Amino acid sequence: PTGRYGTTFNIPAFILTLDEYMENEGVQIFYDCVFSEPIMEGNKCKGIIIESKSGRTAYLADMVVDATGDSDVMYRAGAATEDRKSIVSYWTYEIDRTTLQKGLASGKALDAIRMRWFGLRPDMDNSQSELKYYGTSTEEVNAYIKLSHSLALDYLKKHQEADYAMLSWPVLPQYRMTRRLIGLEEFRLNEGYKENSVGCVSFSLENPAAVHELPYGALIDGRLSNIITAGRQISADDFAWELTRVIPCCSFTGQVAGTAAALALDQNCSLQEVKIDALQSVLASTGVMIHMDDTFKGRVSVRKVRPNVYTKGDPFSESLYH
Repeated sequence: PTGRYGTTFNIPAFILTLDEYMENEGVQIFYDCVFSEPIMEGNKCKGIIIESKSGRTAYLADMVVDATGDSDVMYRAGAATEDRKSIVSYWTYEIDRTTLQKGLASGKALDAIRMRWFGLRPDMDNSQSELKYYGTSTEEVNAYIKLSHSLALDYLKKHQEADYAMLSWPVLPQYRMTRRLIGLEEFRLNEGYKENSVGCVSFSLENPAAVHELPYGALIDGRLSNIITAGRQISADDFAWELTRVIPCCSFTGQVAGTAAALALDQNCSLQEVKIDALQSVLASTGVMIHMDDTFKGRVSVRKVRPNVYTKGDPFSESLYH
């Protein structure tokens, strides 16, 4: 390629379009359900148990894709995993007289709203911050949410102007990374050509961003024969884990996981036995770039950010983020 690809999208429209697409393809969707336990028979998952308004229900399955974001299925099925704490990063959208005037002047609806980031700064290195929470226990999740709410409430108490309104806030705890699979292979940065690559990924928050080939082994472990994972919980090392959480990579690994599961059924084999060349061929036929051009392969990209180490007594930042 001679250039870099970029796009923007409307999140609600994207979600609703995916819903419509799945309905048209005959996929049965269950809303407001929570995964509870896998039904295991040796190394094979025979199905899952979910909690819903109807109570506990078991669904049998030949293949299972764990896209919980927290490796819940993999973890409870006995796969090796790694937990990581997350910093508080809480986004809200707001509107005031200034943003309204800006929107009217430009004629663009998005200019009339603004994002506010509560917690640690998005443009700084927060990796050494002491205030972090795990996302895999009730106690830690509640502590994370309570702190997030208190930051937003403190701001509202200080800004009770008649021309200001906080329009929306997160309905889910804003964890970035919580628990990931320790898989058959780990996705690492700058490893160059991977024979079992299922596609190319980059960290979309960087510009320009390095491009990396992602190995199939990062989506499975060596024991569970019919559970595959996708999104921010795949097997990834160090900063590669950060890369897997962004939306393009989550969508891409979801496509890979679903395709691999379908091929395993067609080939009557385990996920570990899926023929890589067949998987690569199917993915490539849909436009997935399996291997990267040498022009971009292995290029290192480092974000230049200022350190922002939280110490006791320091206030959290209230940052505008565009």
